Amino acid sequence: MSRTCTPFVSLAILALAAGPGMAAPAQPITEAALGISLQIPAGSKIQPCHDEARCIEIHGPLKGHATMLLRLQAFDAPLETVAREDADFDVVDGKWVSTAGPGMPSPVETLHTPNWTEMRVTIACGVSSPRSGFHAAGGECLWAVLNHGKRSLLANTDDYPNPQSVTAPILSSVRFLP
Repeated sequence: MSRTCTPFVSLAILALAAGPGMAAPAQPITEAALGISLQIPAGSKIQPCHDEARCIEIHGPLKGHATMLLRLQAFDAPLETVAREDADFDVVDGKWVSTAGPGMPSPVETLHTPNWTEMRVTIACGVSSPRSGFHAAGGECLWAVLNHGKRSLLANTDDYPNPQSVTAPILSSVRFLP
């Protein structure tokens, strides 16, 4: 599936998606190492990823608990290369799908905005709880690749409900630096 978003539609999606996951105020940040600027929920914190280069994690409140909301990693590679090699996307019967997670491949959505092209999918993923243990398909994880020319940005979440409602305002604010 492929769509084109106008700035007005993107703004409408941003407003609708803000919902309970993202407070109305946002703080602008620039991440020169990733080559992007973006807005994150007020009160959120940026931390470097533990084992990845050119990678950050955005931590903030979700349903009253601090959690990792979104992980972003930059690559100097084309969209389709990062999609295949780092996001577990592949072409099956002429359509992009995610081969990650349990069950059948999930269709990948492609969006074209004035600022970048994005491929994204929400898949079932495992969750762990001290009370109930591990459940292989108990949560949802977002996987997305944004691209503007030669640079790509891999975005993914850990297991929490409806990750697109939390991440849409952040991802729609991404601007690639020259």
